[in-house]
Amino acid sequence: MLAFLAKSIRRAGGPGFIAFVTFLCVSVAFLWVLSFDARQQLTELATAPGDNLQWTLSQLEVEYRALENATLDASEDDPDSLAELRRRFDIVYSRFATIRSANSFAPVREDPGMDEAIARVADFIEGEIPLIDGSDQALAADLDGLLERASAIFPDVRTITLVGVKVYSQINADKRERAADALFDLAMLILFLVLLLLGLVTLLARVLATTRRQYVEIEQTRSRLGSIVG
Repeated sequence: MLAFLAKSIRRAGGPGFIAFVTFLCVSVAFLWVLSFDARQQLTELATAPGDNLQWTLSQLEVEYRALENATLDASEDDPDSLAELRRRFDIVYSRFATIRSANSFAPVREDPGMDEAIARVADFIEGEIPLIDGSDQALAADLDGLLERASAIFPDVRTITLVGVKVYSQINADKRERAADALFDLAMLILFLVLLLLGLVTLLARVLATTRRQYVEIEQTRSRLGSIVG
């Protein structure tokens, strides 16, 4: 169908045919670019680790509360409670170290105002390491002080969690918006090409009707001339 129409356009003149082929090639290329972009945006959205990162951030607050509770429950008479306190501290240390250094959490660290909160939490954790790694007697003797210092720094832990969840929620929302925009652009181009195809089909139908009418007129003229000559 398109070949027939192109042949008709070529007969009508070279520039028209060249313009038709050029427009068709550009449309196909643009369709390919948009479809590739849409696939890329959907793949990025599907593989985005935002949910896992938000879970890690929320777990920092949960584990920090567990550390406070373990400090409150610990006593020198119960070595197991001191061991539990150390275990909870190690968990908080590990989770905070991940948030502080992992590349995936860079957007959180780059948020304005996060530097101070992260620095205060880091100072607290690093400052308590000698106490945690020390003897049971030293740890038990400073349980009240440890709890007081941990409670004082909790607002910063909560800030890190809330800001981090907000940052990744916005990142995911932006990714969904870009994917939706790419799909919308692709749909608009497909709609345009469908309308263009319908226009070409209509034009082809008119060309065929004109060709058929001319053929009938030629046959009628030929028949009349044959009658006159005969």
